[in-house]
Amino acid sequence: MKKLYILVIVLAPLLGMAQPALEGGLFLGVSNYQGDLTLKKAPNFGESNFAAGLLARTYVDETTAIRANLLYGKLSGNDNNYADRIKRGFSFTTTLVELSVVGEWEPLGANRYKNYDKMINRFSPYLYGGLGMVFINPKPVFGNEGNEKVQQDLSSDYSKLQFSVPIGIGVKAYINKLWCVGLELGTRTTFTDYLDGISLSGEPGTKDWYLFGGAMVTYRIK
Repeated sequence: MKKLYILVIVLAPLLGMAQPALEGGLFLGVSNYQGDLTLKKAPNFGESNFAAGLLARTYVDETTAIRANLLYGKLSGNDNNYADRIKRGFSFTTTLVELSVVGEWEPLGANRYKNYDKMINRFSPYLYGGLGMVFINPKPVFGNEGNEKVQQDLSSDYSKLQFSVPIGIGVKAYINKLWCVGLELGTRTTFTDYLDGISLSGEPGTKDWYLFGGAMVTYRIK
């Protein structure tokens, strides 16, 4: 609960800056991860899983918006994806729920306000970054190894509620004055090596991260 209080304290002033205009919408896409069960410093896209969520966006000015996200996804990894790791036989799955607030910077946003009719159906790029909390529940399978490090991972008392730092890019287009569609891809840095429930028996000393990518549709509520 302490981490949730910290998140609220940090983000409340940002939400207070926002103007009354409010959009609500849906996110549909995929989730993936990079950690002890990926061989390279990038996700294995064969382990992508369905993700969905809700979002609310409000604009501070013509180029800046604040968005709250409630996202659900699943992460998975398997040594069987790599020939040199099949013998070890580790795997894992976890569901995750992310609550985050991000700021969006849309460099072409001013053009949309000044020439609204001309900007309809034109995609406008943006960058985003913020802070979030993620709830995880990893279920690792340690396959053919039962050494001391595996036992330490199994008995590790890591928190299932972690901070995350969302950073990403996207594009959006307003179909009309009420509806907006967009595409987005973003990474989430974490401060834990136990996103997959594996650390000492894997690659200790490196933090795990995850991503969300997909499509969004929003409706202007007021």
